[in-house]
This record gives sequence, structure tokens and C-alpha cells, in this order.
Amino acid sequence: MCALHCILGPVLAASAGTLSLFGDERIEIALAVFACGIVVYALQHAYSAHRSLTPAAVATGGIAVLGAVRTAEFDLEHAEMLGSVAASMLLVAAHVLNTRELRRAACCGEAGCMLGTHRSADGDAA
Repeated sequence: MCALHCILGPVLAASAGTLSLFGDERIEIALAVFACGIVVYALQHAYSAHRSLTPAAVATGGIAVLGAVRTAEFDLEHAEMLGSVAASMLLVAAHVLNTRELRRAACCGEAGCMLGTHRSADGDAA
């Protein structure tokens, strides 16, 4: 799933400008739903490994901002774009946090694991 996300993400982002030329809002909504589905799927599977709700909380904020941007009507010329960028940044931050938590969880089965660094019984980094 990660490979699919990493490959399709940039392709969809690069084609977004072309797709918007057709003026079909359904395509934009479908892409947003697809992206949110990938976020939920990835966080659900990662949570079983790291048990941290922080990435999910940040992603939920991003999805909420994206939903608000899509449903609200703005008087400001660039408000929709700025809201979309803010939502995207929150989703990227959630992705980064999720990756960090997964790396941290990978070592936490070890005695004395501290923030992704294995420590020996006498406290020295291994």
C-alpha cells in the first residue's frame, strides 16, 4: 500500500492541473476521497504496531480542514487554495509522525529502548 501511495501520489498531484482544466469537480472529490482512504488505511495498520494516536489526530485535523474547504463558500480569492494547502501540510505531517512512530516501535521490544536508540543494560548506546 505504501508503494502504491508513493507512486500514485506524485502522479495524481502532477496531473491535478490537467484534470482541473476539464472543470469536473467530481474528479477532484474522487481524488480527495481516494487520498483520505489511503490515509485511514495506512494509519489503521500502523497503529497496530506503534499504538500512538498522535498521527491519527493530526491526520483527522487535515481531513477535517479538507472537508471544510470543500464544503464552505469563501469570499476571499485564495481561501480555498490556502485551506487545501493547510490540509495537505497536516496530512504530510501525519505521515511523517506515523513513520517516526513506526521506527520507534520497531526497537521498543528491546530493553531500554529510548526514542529509536537501543541502549545496553549499562546505558550506553548500542
